[in-house]
Amino acid sequence: RVLFRSEHLFTQSFDEYNSLARIGWKQEGLAWNSPKSSNTPVYRLYNPYSGDHHYTTSWSEYDNLGRIGWNQEGVGFYSAESSDRKPVYRLFNPYEQVGTHLLTTSASEYESLAGAGWVQEGVAFRAAHAHDWQPVYQSVWVQDSAAWDEPTYSTVVKYRCSGSNEVVDEHGNVIKQHVDCGELFDSLD
Repeated sequence: RVLFRSEHLFTQSFDEYNSLARIGWKQEGLAWNSPKSSNTPVYRLYNPYSGDHHYTTSWSEYDNLGRIGWNQEGVGFYSAESSDRKPVYRLFNPYEQVGTHLLTTSASEYESLAGAGWVQEGVAFRAAHAHDWQPVYQSVWVQDSAAWDEPTYSTVVKYRCSGSNEVVDEHGNVIKQHVDCGELFDSLD
């Protein structure tokens, strides 16, 4: 069995997303859509001791973590405010010291990880609909137990599912045809 340790980073900055790839982070593409602005900011923090990033809509949590040494990085992106928008769930892994929180739009992943011992923390915030969105890109730093000092490199481009059931990259190039887009990208709206 190969064990993986990972740290996810979410950003709206395509420049930051690409710069992370240049230093060994795996690009995972579009995680969800975020409103351009709202009354519900999602704050981003960085723990310089563990390397973890953390995301919260709670000013109190943001302030308290800042007081104990986390770097407060400001507003990372925004949450949709309507409860009919797609939920982004937050889970906590009590068995790890790095990568302890996970954000996902997949209800099945949320339930599955709970069965594996992760603590469900509920809906962290909500994704936006496609017409009023800014992309939130996802990168992950992964190390496997067979090579703790060797990062895993990969390149994934930003992609979309077109109306003609094709997956296309950010340049409009067809990556895969005849795709059930709803099933393949159930985490995107």
